[in-house]
Amino acid sequence: MVKRPRNKKSTLNNNRPHKKRRDNDEEIDESLADLDMYSKKKKARFDDDGLFMTSSEDESEVEEDALERPPKTADEIRVEEAQKRLEALRSQVGDDEKELKKKLLEEKQHIYKSTINSITNQTSNYRYTHTRGHKKTPTCVTLTKDDKQAFTGGKDCTVIQWDVTTQKKIGCWKGSNYREDGHSDYILSIDVCSDGKYVCTGSRDGTIKIWDPRDPKGVVIDTLTDHFGFVNGVVFQKIDPKRQQFAVRDIPLDYLLYSASSDRTIRVWNIEERALVNTLYGHTSDVHDIDVLYEEIAISGGQDRGLHLWKFETESQLKYSTSAHTTPINSVSMINEKLFLTGSQDGSIAMHSKSKMKPIHQFNQAHGGEWITTVSSRPFTDQMISGGPDGTVKIWEANPKSGFRLHHQLHLKEGQITDSVFGHHHPIALCTTGREQRLGRWKVIP
Repeated sequence: MVKRPRNKKSTLNNNRPHKKRRDNDEEIDESLADLDMYSKKKKARFDDDGLFMTSSEDESEVEEDALERPPKTADEIRVEEAQKRLEALRSQVGDDEKELKKKLLEEKQHIYKSTINSITNQTSNYRYTHTRGHKKTPTCVTLTKDDKQAFTGGKDCTVIQWDVTTQKKIGCWKGSNYREDGHSDYILSIDVCSDGKYVCTGSRDGTIKIWDPRDPKGVVIDTLTDHFGFVNGVVFQKIDPKRQQFAVRDIPLDYLLYSASSDRTIRVWNIEERALVNTLYGHTSDVHDIDVLYEEIAISGGQDRGLHLWKFETESQLKYSTSAHTTPINSVSMINEKLFLTGSQDGSIAMHSKSKMKPIHQFNQAHGGEWITTVSSRPFTDQMISGGPDGTVKIWEANPKSGFRLHHQLHLKEGQITDSVFGHHHPIALCTTGREQRLGRWKVIP
């Protein structure tokens, strides 16, 4: 076999690129060396448009450190704030661990104050006034943080704004019979945010309406329609300037709203953005009531007789024993983040602890065998009130050690008690009364 000689031209062509590649490599190495020498004298950076810029070596290095340092997480901020607060408390109480722990609990308000004994049980010191406003049974009531204004909702689909001092109507926000954007069915729940910017109402028509309370006629800012059943409860996250509170998922806590519905869900809303944040499942039947205080912890109770504790930040829940009540729970209230109250259709009231599955105290036939339609506590104290369809409001001492002790009772002749709320800073309590019960018409007063 004759070997064909290699093409000389092709051999030359094959060698040329290698030579050029080496030349190019040498040029790149020289360029990198020059750039390295240049960077020792000048520090390189890019502007917002991606253009190459230089800065002199004597500029402050704080900017570079700030750019390189990642943003702090919410947990890191909490730890830093807690350490600062702990150091401040140590400077006040010294190294006494018991006193330090007591101070910390007082700041978190986990220790409630016994104030019921400061209220005399003489009838002459209890006085109440009655004011009419709704054409049908009022079902819900709430107070602004300064206790100056109150809002009530009723089965006439109307919201009434009240001046607490003069007990006169400031505004009246009518339903769909008078305006297109009003509620078309019973209003079952109402609450106002801490700064008074928004009032939210939940209705039997399955909607939540966001109102501007600055207008006497009521301006509907928006309507939330994600629920598939009656909206039985709405409650805003509470805000306390003395407590260190952090936004959850960048949501301002002032405008974090919880709603409970007959569709068996708890929904969490960002009212400022008019957006649904989360939907929580766990109840097996209608949810009748919900309550929340200063931490991102809510409690709810309903038709399934179960008390649920919801932790919004971790999206978890605790379900407590249903053996406390033999019939559905009508009302729930938080004493603090560790103690809760429930009132049931079986006529009993119960006190629950966060760390125990069964209630720590229970009082049967609290209203003589009648249903408990509402329970309400003054947060972080031992004061609570309960109401029933017999028109009686009872004032109790709720003590986690000794249980319930009846302090006083008032009989209101105007009808059945449908809802109640304590004043935030003043020794007052508001109740709504009517011919019918809040969630139905099982018993109607003629």
